[in-house]
Amino acid sequence: MIIIPDEVQVDERELAATCRASDLRAEDYDLEQPQRRVSELARSLGVPCVDVLPEFRKQGRQGGLYIEKNTHWNARGHALAASLLGPVVEAELAKPGK
Repeated sequence: MIIIPDEVQVDERELAATCRASDLRAEDYDLEQPQRRVSELARSLGVPCVDVLPEFRKQGRQGGLYIEKNTHWNARGHALAASLLGPVVEAELAKPGK
């Protein structure tokens, strides 16, 4: 399983713009809560789970991973996700009986 972060969780500029447009305060939101909840669920089910949010934030704080005004990953975002997910998939496939 891969946890796909929303653009406002990754890009500080998008978060600020969303908050301005909706008269919200970023500090009122726990932007990691979705990742924690899904990770806990995956762990409880014994399902391998990759949370790309930390690396996406590290590499995409000021944009560059999502298609502009679209919320979907661009080629760079897909490549980053693949680099994070690939090793987990390979490890799972290498387990005996897979």
